[in-house]
Amino acid sequence: MELLKTLEDPTLRIVHKAASQMVNSYISIPELLKLFH
Repeated sequence: MELLKTLEDPTLRIVHKAASQMVNSYISIPELLKLFH
């Protein structure tokens, strides 16, 4: 259950929330990955 601990991290929760919004906006995975490089 390491994943649950990770999602409880405030910073990663923000990143996760932003990623979810991008997915909801139909941004492709390659575009999403560019943001993290």
